[in-house]
Amino acid sequence: MCSTSSLRAHDLLWFDTSSSFQWAEPLPDWAVAVLREQRPAVVRRAVASSNEIAVGLRGYSRAQRLGGVLPKAAIVRVATPESLLQRLGAIDLTLPAIASLSTLRSSLADHYAWGPTGSVGFQLATGLPVVRVDSDLDIVMRFPQEPNRVEIAPLLRLFAELPVRCDVQMETPYGAVALAEWARGERRMLLKTARGPCLVANPWQCDEKEQP
Repeated sequence: MCSTSSLRAHDLLWFDTSSSFQWAEPLPDWAVAVLREQRPAVVRRAVASSNEIAVGLRGYSRAQRLGGVLPKAAIVRVATPESLLQRLGAIDLTLPAIASLSTLRSSLADHYAWGPTGSVGFQLATGLPVVRVDSDLDIVMRFPQEPNRVEIAPLLRLFAELPVRCDVQMETPYGAVALAEWARGERRMLLKTARGPCLVANPWQCDEKEQP
């Protein structure tokens, strides 16, 4: 068992498939195959007991997704989005989404805590060719405190200049909000939390009673 005290949404988990775990529905054939191949699960934003973690399985197509709950004791390895940046040199940089990630790494350097999620993160972690020519680039950026909008302006220009669509989630202490939505200065913004989405005026001062 590895350390599970700091698991967060988007972390990828390798686990002992012989352990007992619960899925939200009967396992389809593709999920059985994924488990047999010992592919990682991804931490999802949902409530679980203190000794469990909510996870999702990724299949062979966009439609193949399955949520469940995994015992923390079954986890044997963890890869965070930030750690996956170190694997960029090991995969095909000609794919637009991966090439864009390489551009971001050169531009952002170590100024922020950030990393890839989605298909790009999964391919970096596993080496499996899940990224397509038309794949988007999904990014998570950690912001324990609300940033200055002047500071963020160059980031917005950088993301807009990429040759692929870049979906950036700002991770706050309460959940995640889309960078584009926050940058527009909306009066209410959608914050993704473990208990579900809620509309808030400030993602760094969340009141989960404010539901959409």
